[in-house]
This record gives sequence, structure tokens and C-alpha cells, in this order.
Amino acid sequence: MKFAAVAVMIVCLARSARAWENTCSHPQISKNAVALLPMDLELQAFVTQIAAGSTNEDTPTPVVADHFYDPRTRLPLYIAGDSTSNALIQVGALLATGSPQTDALSRGGGKFLLAVGKYNGSFGFVDKPGAYETLGHALHLLTQDMAQPGHVENDEVGN
Repeated sequence: MKFAAVAVMIVCLARSARAWENTCSHPQISKNAVALLPMDLELQAFVTQIAAGSTNEDTPTPVVADHFYDPRTRLPLYIAGDSTSNALIQVGALLATGSPQTDALSRGGGKFLLAVGKYNGSFGFVDKPGAYETLGHALHLLTQDMAQPGHVENDEVGN
């Protein structure tokens, strides 16, 4: 229960700024969010895992198609009127993850629940380092990418 409460607080307190710079901004935003919390020894011990998960969410590159969510249409990344590009996005997601493209809200929510399950032993064993690393993935999606206008306006990365 404590992990879930801390995780919710980190997600709520995270701030966004230039979150598209994967190796610099994502881990620093995550560390800054954690720094806003009262530090206990466990949380302090796993800050590196949270930052690593936040960075690693952008690899492999084709998975970034799952980092978009348009709240008006409730769709992931799509390019209006461009069926070829949309097909390539779908193929990239399948090749990278073995599953169809999803959106940042669904992927982030799934990562959050996975982190809680790893922490409390829902999968038959407790994996605290894995829980905090997976929490970093959720932070990346839910508080960093979802706070970027381009990610909620369906602007392709790099444009």
C-alpha cells in the first residue's frame, strides 16, 4: 500500500519541461518528482531505477508511437488522411513489442499496475528494483509525454 501511495504522489507531483530529450530530461524530471517527496531509505535507494525506467521507455525507438494520446478522439498517434504512415506505425509497434499499437494513457496505466504488482508480490515474488524501474516507465508516459502538447495533439515526433 505504501508503494502505491508513493507512486501516486510521484505521478501527481512530476513536472514537465522539454520531456522529449530522453537521456537528459526524462530522468531528471523523474528525479525532481521524487525529490519533492519525503525521503525514506527505500525510496532513496531506488531513485536510480526510477530514472532508468523513465529513460528506457523510449527504447526501442518504434515503441514511441505508443506515447501519444488525443483526449478528444481517444486515439493514439495517427496521421489524418495518411493510411500509409498509419500502417507503418502499426507495423513498427508490432515488430518492436509483438503487440498492436496502444496509447500513452493505456500503456502508462498498465505500467503503473505492473509496478504495483511487482512491488507487492502479485506475480509470486517481490521485485522492488523492477517495481521502481517500471514506475519510471509509467512516469515517462503519464506525467511527461502526456504533458507535451505534441503528444496530445498527435504531432509526430520530430515535427
